[in-house]
Amino acid sequence: MAESDKPQVYEAVIIGGGVAGASVAYALSKRKIKTLLLEKKGNLSEGASGNPSGLIYPFLTKHKTSESIFSLSAFRFLNEEWEKIENFAASEKFSFYKNGICFLTDSESDKDRYFHSIESHGLAKEETFIKNDISFLPGKEALYFPKGKTISPPIYVSLLCKLSSPHLTIHTYENFLEWEDNSPIQINTDKRIYQTDKFFLCLANEVLEMQRTKWLPIKKVRGQIVLLPESKLLSQITSSVLFGHYLTEDMGSGSVLGASFDEFKYEETSRVHETVELLESAKRQLPILKTYWEDLEKSPETLGTRVSYRSQTQDRRPILGKLPNAEQFKRDNPYKKGESHIRKPPIISYYKDVSILGGLGSRGLNHSLFGAEIVVRESLGENLPIESDLFEDFKPERFLIRNWKRGTPIED
Repeated sequence: MAESDKPQVYEAVIIGGGVAGASVAYALSKRKIKTLLLEKKGNLSEGASGNPSGLIYPFLTKHKTSESIFSLSAFRFLNEEWEKIENFAASEKFSFYKNGICFLTDSESDKDRYFHSIESHGLAKEETFIKNDISFLPGKEALYFPKGKTISPPIYVSLLCKLSSPHLTIHTYENFLEWEDNSPIQINTDKRIYQTDKFFLCLANEVLEMQRTKWLPIKKVRGQIVLLPESKLLSQITSSVLFGHYLTEDMGSGSVLGASFDEFKYEETSRVHETVELLESAKRQLPILKTYWEDLEKSPETLGTRVSYRSQTQDRRPILGKLPNAEQFKRDNPYKKGESHIRKPPIISYYKDVSILGGLGSRGLNHSLFGAEIVVRESLGENLPIESDLFEDFKPERFLIRNWKRGTPIED
């Protein structure tokens, strides 16, 4: 091997340049770890993280669940980190977010769920409260998140990466191929070979194409958003609104109306009928903009749209933690047809120093920073910011264990 062909060495390597990968880079940078982030496309945030606007708010349930506890913890963790991110954005002259999100609760089931969630989760008024004096929502009641945020995901990802300097190197237009279980780990791409002590997979939309991770029950979910033109009418909306779909507050370049999702048809072109459905839904929920919606409905095909794909797990929970070796799991815990394996715990083996953060779903912006902190702390053997019993509900091996308990085979 020529000197120029020798592997480049980093303490950590991340695959995937979206919000998950940037969040892991940020967590590693706080520990001054020399890190490489690899992205196969020309820029970061070309997937779902490339939408012009996104929302940060916690997922809440009437009673405490694993998902709601994790989501609220993630929301609080992000707000603890926010001053550092905000101050850096100001120094870079970036204006990339606005505070305040309204969650409409039109149905009795919504009211029952969300209003009770305030008490069950011990939420303080500075985190959320019931609001019924919203100027642009006359006669409507909403759950208001004063610290909820409307942000530009591409700028957010860029800020996280810039905050990670000088410990972060980014290579774009480089396609990850495989890793070899050496010590240190060897990573092969279509351009170079790297060696690293810690390896983080943050490309959830592609793990099903990889031999070692295709057993994970992750699916792509198609989303379509509509880019709304600026207007004086639209400027009345002074916080983003959730109503099944969502309308983002204008941060200087118009608002976003989204999102419709389709789990089975993945064409990359936009669908006019979905644009029409989004406009009709918005007109019902935001009648104060009635004339604005009616003008747009006259020629919906001329509106700007964007199609992107998010990753979602079978149980809609993120995947975070050390990556188990599914092939070794099958050898250590042989499948027997129809037999329920509940007598003793299964044997779980892991790839050495390989972790995954993915399947973040529709709340990826809220969950990514906290998920990355957990994954990095686990990888480094640090104390976790999450209870161990709760962490079990988000580890990747949960899917192996469920199949094992049911006596069903693990798919290749």
